[in-house]
Amino acid sequence: MAASFFAFLLAAAALLAIVMPLAQRVGRKDGRPAPPPQSRVQQLLDQRETFLQGIKELENDHALGNLGDEEHQLLRADYERQMAGVLKELDAFDSELDERIENEIAAARASIAPTTPSSIPASVAHTLPPAANPRKAGR
Repeated sequence: MAASFFAFLLAAAALLAIVMPLAQRVGRKDGRPAPPPQSRVQQLLDQRETFLQGIKELENDHALGNLGDEEHQLLRADYERQMAGVLKELDAFDSELDERIENEIAAARASIAPTTPSSIPASVAHTLPPAANPRKAGR
């Protein structure tokens, strides 16, 4: 009985994860536009939280004796398998974001020309304080 209930909950959670983004794209009856769909990262974070909550509930039900050892292990393994897929996808977003950040930093560094004493015009160099003036700092 408990296994059927948890299987139903698991199926309902999976169905919600699929249907909610589709339902958000449909406009409202009052003519207002639908709110923007969640980003894929936010959807994955929400799914992760759902799976974590499900595992906590499984542990609670097992501790109370409402769920047998075998059912508990099967359901937990299923949650963990699904959550592993979510975590892999989140990790891919992290890797992509890290790469984009590194590329932007490299581009910003490349656009900044190094300041050498010869690159500062003499007409400007005499107005700089000695510590900031590379022409005088070497003296």
